[in-house]
Amino acid sequence: MIDIIIPMYDCLDQIESALLSISSQILKDKLNVILVDDCSHQNYEKVINKFSPIINIKYIRHKKNKGAGASRQTGMDNSSSKYVIFMDSDDLFYTSTSTELLYKTINSGFDYVDSLVYNEKTNKNYSSVSDLHGKIYRRAFLKKHNIKFNNTRYHEDNSFNNIVLLNNPKIKSIDIQTYIYCYNNNSLTNLSREEEPKNLEFYIKNIKYVIDNTTNCSKEKVEKYINIKYEYLKNIINKYPSKNTIINNLLNKYELAPITK
Repeated sequence: MIDIIIPMYDCLDQIESALLSISSQILKDKLNVILVDDCSHQNYEKVINKFSPIINIKYIRHKKNKGAGASRQTGMDNSSSKYVIFMDSDDLFYTSTSTELLYKTINSGFDYVDSLVYNEKTNKNYSSVSDLHGKIYRRAFLKKHNIKFNNTRYHEDNSFNNIVLLNNPKIKSIDIQTYIYCYNNNSLTNLSREEEPKNLEFYIKNIKYVIDNTTNCSKEKVEKYINIKYEYLKNIINKYPSKNTIINNLLNKYELAPITK
């Protein structure tokens, strides 16, 4: 079985399309959909009742808003299937065979499978470790290494995936589209691009989270990860010198080494 975990927040206009995409999967009888309502202002009862006769749906509601990372972790904590797929409420599977392809691939002995994602806005395919799209995970691997989502509200998927990769999973990348990223102007990712100081704090907090949760990983691989993240921060300072103080204050706040010239 596969758990498909979907965080929801005021997404009534999008979630029906996502559930329709899941219900069209050839593998739908092996799918458990875990909907985690992050204290929305909307009622999803009607749409859930519409799809419950077709696919297995479990609905969980947070009493207060916690963010996408915490919602995904709630989904993880309230599910138990052998494999896990994370899906956004405004996205779709590429074809009716998408989950079947991911399942057959990971079930042949892998811990983590990555596929191509079709970006609706750019009309291009991509594959990135920076997000959860188009991927499937073996739960036993996540449990063995105690890999969980942190509670930041931005880029928490990036830190989760980096911890996965730093723990040396058996990886398989497939050059086939399985997922459609549907661009949403109102999504947290796109709205938060306008909140740069907060973004920088989330970015740095995520670095700290990865370091603290990869204590049993190769020091060389962790150092490489840190160097890549610091290179990004250095590029920001080189381009915008005025941000030097902001970035170093945040690094100090999270007990990380400062950036020096």
